[in-house]
Order: sequence, then structure tokens, then C-alpha cells
Amino acid sequence: MTSRRILSLSGGFNFRDLGGYPTIGQSTVKWHKLVRSGYLTDLVDEDLKKLIDYGIDIVIDLRSESEVISYPDRLSEEIEYIKLPIFSQDQTESNISLEKIYQLYAKNSDGGFQKIMRSYRKLSIDRHAQRAYRHFFEILLKYGNKKGILFHCSAGKDRTGMCALLLLAALGVRMEDIRKDYMLTNVASVARVEWRISEAKKMQLGSNFISSVRDLATVRNEYFDQLIGILEYQYGGIIQYLKTEIGLTDVECKELRKIYLN
Repeated sequence: MTSRRILSLSGGFNFRDLGGYPTIGQSTVKWHKLVRSGYLTDLVDEDLKKLIDYGIDIVIDLRSESEVISYPDRLSEEIEYIKLPIFSQDQTESNISLEKIYQLYAKNSDGGFQKIMRSYRKLSIDRHAQRAYRHFFEILLKYGNKKGILFHCSAGKDRTGMCALLLLAALGVRMEDIRKDYMLTNVASVARVEWRISEAKKMQLGSNFISSVRDLATVRNEYFDQLIGILEYQYGGIIQYLKTEIGLTDVECKELRKIYLN
């Protein structure tokens, strides 16, 4: 299943189909309808053709304006592009330069880890982010019947991971499978992470620096638990969060399942 889920693109990373996950209601998520990924800046012509052939019609870009300007997506004219920034600037810093990481986090071995933990709290409670999640679901409802949708941020793990968590929960996917999907970033991004670590080691700036680079480039169960803990204790759980903070109605949830489940 994992080999089918992870899509190989020569100029991309962390491309994964959300299809195939079973739900509590004995259905499964449809294949070729929902894909998550990292940024699309380095896609080559062959990659673009592969996305179109795979059924991708719409790309939702969750990155901030500054990220989009610095690393614009490369897309075919056949694919509709929608900007939907979760934050006004990248709070996760998963794609910042190694020099910047050193300036910010080299003095503390868990500096990168703590940065991600703080950003995950903001992913949950920030009102701008919550409004973006609402718009995300509106796009899924509007286009899902006829179009395949890819959504991404920079590394395809934090903002994208939050959207995937909320979406899979709304579809009725079990929490253990949602966690597995979240953690799959470390498999689907292994080449990129290894490159980041290798470049960091060449700079010979110490183990604290290496630890922060790794923590910013990967996902951990602690990050996922932070999200779930906030949603549980502050909002009464993911489903309640979807209803009260995102405004997802029972009718809309039913329509999502009609569109995206077999």
C-alpha cells in the first residue's frame, strides 16, 4: 500500500495519495482524488505530465506570500492554481536556509524541536489558520466531484499535515491511520532530509545545529501528539473542532464522504 501511496516525481518530494485509507463506516478513501506534497518549484516537464495523467486538476498552495514569491510552483496551464495561505509567513521554518537555522537554533539541541511545537499550537488556535481550513473544505466541496486536488506547503508536512489530519478525520478515517499518514513524511522525504543533513554536516557547526536541522525537516510523534492534545483539551476533539471552529456542518461532512469515499 505504501509503495502505491508515495508518488515518485524527479523534481518533487513527499508526494502522497490519500486514497485507500479505511473508514469507521467500512468505506475507503478514493484514489486519484486527494494528493498531498511538498512545494512544486522544481518539477520538470515529465513531472507535470505525470500529475495531469494522475488526475490532478487543481493545486492548493498553503504557503505564505513570501514563500510563493521565493519558490513559485511550476505548473501546467491545464492545472488550476489556488493560493490559500495558512499563515502570513512560514511559522514552521521547515524550508529556511541552513545559515538561518544556525543563527536561530545552534545554541540549543532542541531549538528546532521547540520551534515546531510552538508552531503546531498556532496551527490549531490561530483564527487566520482556522478561516483558511474553512476555505480549504469549501474548495474540496466545490470541485471534488469532477476534479482531482493536490494541496501542499513547503515541506508538505506541517500545514499540509494539519489539513490532511482534519480532512481524514472528517471522512471518518481512524486516528491510527491518520497518524500513520502523518508519519509517512519521513519515508516520502528521506532523500530531501538526508540532503539537508549532509549539507548541514559540511558546515561543521556542531551537533546542536544538526539536531535542529533534522527536527525542522522531519515529523515526530511528539508533534502529532501536540496537535491532538490541543484539539482534545481545548476544543473537545477533532470532530468538535471541525464543527465549532471550522464551521463544517453535518450536511457538508456527509457530502465530503459522498464525494471522496468509495
